[in-house]
Amino acid sequence: MVDLLLLAEFAYNNTLQGSTQQTPFFVNYCRHPRFDQFNLNISKNPSASELATQLSDIKKQMKQSLLQAQEHRRPNNVWLLRRNLRTRRPSDKLDYRRLRPYPVVKQINKAAYRLKLPASMKIHHVFHVFLCEPYMESTLLGRVQKPPLAIEIGGDKEFVVSEILDSRIHQPRLEYLVHWHGYDVSKRTWEPASNLENALEMIQEFHWQYPQKPRSV
Repeated sequence: MVDLLLLAEFAYNNTLQGSTQQTPFFVNYCRHPRFDQFNLNISKNPSASELATQLSDIKKQMKQSLLQAQEHRRPNNVWLLRRNLRTRRPSDKLDYRRLRPYPVVKQINKAAYRLKLPASMKIHHVFHVFLCEPYMESTLLGRVQKPPLAIEIGGDKEFVVSEILDSRIHQPRLEYLVHWHGYDVSKRTWEPASNLENALEMIQEFHWQYPQKPRSV
């Protein structure tokens, strides 16, 4: 039983923590522990050899599972670290450390994401994963998550269109019902088509799905 308690303690101290994104062992000693003390040749005791074999198999299986999970787990939204990006704030020290969060459109490979960015940013929309921090919504009961602020990078403020929901002719211009990224349904607005020049692909997709809805001629 004592041996199992020691193994349980070791497993906890070598488990990644959500709050620090590090293991307790690494936080204390700035290195990861070695887990090779179970040498199959050091004991002739059948029970010890069997335990060592089981632990070795479990370690291999868990390592493979973690690798597969990392490869297939793509966050829906990420914070973009503000490295090599200049905003209109006068001081770099007082500038944003990270920008918005932005939707992840596609995982290009193991090391890069394609993000949905406002056209006003005028930068390439593929970033290394080291520049993207997964965005986690608050799970605290009753806490209202504030929507992300618009970011100015070499241009006017711009918010990100999440989805085009409807269209109409109103006084007498063409308007679209827009759901804004990072905002709840109460913040949806009707916008004239002239305000959505940076969301033309989403407008085209909307009309492809709903060909009978009002559209520009």
